[in-house]
Amino acid sequence: VSFASLRDDPRARVLVERHAGGAAEFTVVVVETARGPVALAPTEVEVVAESPNGKDSDARDRVFDFRKKYLPSSRVAYHAPARFGEHGVVRVRRRAEEAFQKLGLKDCARLDGFYMPRDHPSLTRRPEDETDTSSARDGEPVFTDVNVASGMEQTSFFFLQAAQAGMSHGVALRGVLASACRRQGVSLPTRRSAECAERARKNEAFRGSATPGSDATETDAKPKTKTKVYVLFGGNTSERQ
Repeated sequence: VSFASLRDDPRARVLVERHAGGAAEFTVVVVETARGPVALAPTEVEVVAESPNGKDSDARDRVFDFRKKYLPSSRVAYHAPARFGEHGVVRVRRRAEEAFQKLGLKDCARLDGFYMPRDHPSLTRRPEDETDTSSARDGEPVFTDVNVASGMEQTSFFFLQAAQAGMSHGVALRGVLASACRRQGVSLPTRRSAECAERARKNEAFRGSATPGSDATETDAKPKTKTKVYVLFGGNTSERQ
């Protein structure tokens, strides 16, 4: 498509983004808590551009595409936390939390972007950066993609960064649910209450199936109806939780 054809088409809309050459790609997950949004430690995405013959591959092979993200590959490495230095990691987290609030995001989100060197030609410094020595020394994050729902694969960035913060798979998911329940003014069911409800359901099924004088036990009882289970994350894929 030529620029001339776009210029002559009144319906054409062109989005021009700054080139991030020489910058490091990263992704950071932000979770909402009772005290406000908290960004987890960002993960740096390093695409290995060396071809098997030892020469640099072309530009297309240096793109973090679907194959490198979701399929086993020796061409990509994740660094958690990102190799941006202490001030750089703190700066990415702080900027991510600010973006989360300004965009009105809720519960959990993943922000992708590039960590730009301080002398990058496309980087516009803000007035407050002039007195921020960490910015002058380390650079500035630029966010390019906002995902209102993070991936839910076992190896997704959400669980990787949660594990770095000491959270298990279940604890991380429960935190997101707690935030959503808090917004809606409902109580998050505890594991004990869920176990009690399941026990009551089994007892009811047992009473309905047992006959006087029979030797039936509770474990023999089979529910007459199936229990509906709601999928809270993912969908009809391997990501459902």
